[in-house]
Amino acid sequence: MFEQRSKMLDFFFKFSLALLITITLAIVLWMVALGGTKWLSYWVSQILK
Repeated sequence: MFEQRSKMLDFFFKFSLALLITITLAIVLWMVALGGTKWLSYWVSQILK
């Protein structure tokens, strides 16, 4: 019983992690598509100042 539960938790954790990575990549790609490269270069130049 406990073994099965830990397997389910492990699967759930991996699934959540994959979902989080997918959403993050989607947001990044969306921002780049919206001309996020300009925003990104501006942000980088602010940091490097």
